[in-house]
Amino acid sequence: MPRSVATPPVRETVYFDFDSAALDKQEKEKIERIKHKAPAPESTAVITGYTDKIGSRSYNDKLALRRAETVNRQLGYEDAIVTGKGKCCYKDEKDNSMNRRVELEIKNKPQRAEADANVSPVGNTHVAPAPKPVLSPPAAKAGNS
Repeated sequence: MPRSVATPPVRETVYFDFDSAALDKQEKEKIERIKHKAPAPESTAVITGYTDKIGSRSYNDKLALRRAETVNRQLGYEDAIVTGKGKCCYKDEKDNSMNRRVELEIKNKPQRAEADANVSPVGNTHVAPAPKPVLSPPAAKAGNS
């Protein structure tokens, strides 16, 4: 029986300037390194944006989501779980710059150690075509021959 080859998840944090969802040069370079560790077609991602305490909850929720979406666009994950949590979950109570962030958890999809022709390339289950319905001929009516 083939075995899956597991690799540890990639966990990274990308930081942002105050009131911004734009990536600076240093953070863009970080994302490029992440892309090489966990390429999009071979990985799944959970991308969560955060903000600092300044601003309203509504504004910060939207900003946090924009930050997460910015990072996901750079990474190129089509099936990522992208969320924004705004005013919550502070990493540092004294240094607001540490709270203006996006946290990534990227897991490589398991790779098969050996080829298995009966396993679909998406997921680890065999996908068989649906059976065609069997139609019975109409029953002959009595007296009609």
